[in-house]
Amino acid sequence: MAYNPDRQHSNFSGATTLYGEGASEPKITPNDSFQTDYGAGYQDEPLPRPRPQFAQQARDSQRVSFAPPKSTGDLRLWRHDERGNMWTKGGRRRCVGRFCCCTVMMTLFLIISIVLALALWARPPDIRFNGISLPTGGSAVQVQTDSLDINLSLSIGVKNPNFFGAMFKSIDATAFYPPLTSQLGGGTLHDINFPANSDTQFLFPFNITYSSGIDPNNVLVTDLVNKCGIKPGTTKSKLTVKYQLKLALRIVAITISPSFSGTADFDCPVTRDDLLSFGGDALLKSLGVE
Repeated sequence: MAYNPDRQHSNFSGATTLYGEGASEPKITPNDSFQTDYGAGYQDEPLPRPRPQFAQQARDSQRVSFAPPKSTGDLRLWRHDERGNMWTKGGRRRCVGRFCCCTVMMTLFLIISIVLALALWARPPDIRFNGISLPTGGSAVQVQTDSLDINLSLSIGVKNPNFFGAMFKSIDATAFYPPLTSQLGGGTLHDINFPANSDTQFLFPFNITYSSGIDPNNVLVTDLVNKCGIKPGTTKSKLTVKYQLKLALRIVAITISPSFSGTADFDCPVTRDDLLSFGGDALLKSLGVE
């Protein structure tokens, strides 16, 4: 087919131009798809497409960067420009802020991990109360000017099944004598250690303090003369007290505060001479003791 200079040709935008004699030839850019109808089998070769520099354009225009397609070959450069030097990017103040934030987050994560591990694997110690006994040394009864003190010891056993030690930071006890509702005494003990995989026994000392002010109807002192064998015709029997314990148990860095309550019996240690020293003959005669 013969070449006709007056033939119409179309560029990529669809605009129709005539160029022949005196007409300007259209400019061809690398993105244009230009083809002439020179006949079957002939076609213009496409011009090479320049490789865009996305990272450099983003820095020059100060616009939000985006990841280029992998086919362009600029992905590695974009990662280096956009994600490199993350710690020092933005100046010293932001660098220190990033370091402090990461340190706090790692510390919190470590503490939470330790707490969860203890909650999953640690077993609480087995605490047993083995009754009340009288002290082996000294007198069990002490007579004061306006009170009568009975010294007692509560036997406590603790079995620690864990591979780490435990400790009682404190043990607080209160004692009651039913049917009286007023507190009659108690005791406090601090810092008792229990090694790993151990079974420990110890005595917790506490006392019962009797005064006429908390027993205006002589309920307790009447039980004493009857159950201690002071009144003629009676025999010795056990006294019953009610106790409440509040423990502060530390396991590693965690402190738990369980509470226990119960009753215990013990032999009456009060004698006729103790009551005579406390209340005199008038008290004994009022209770039927000669």
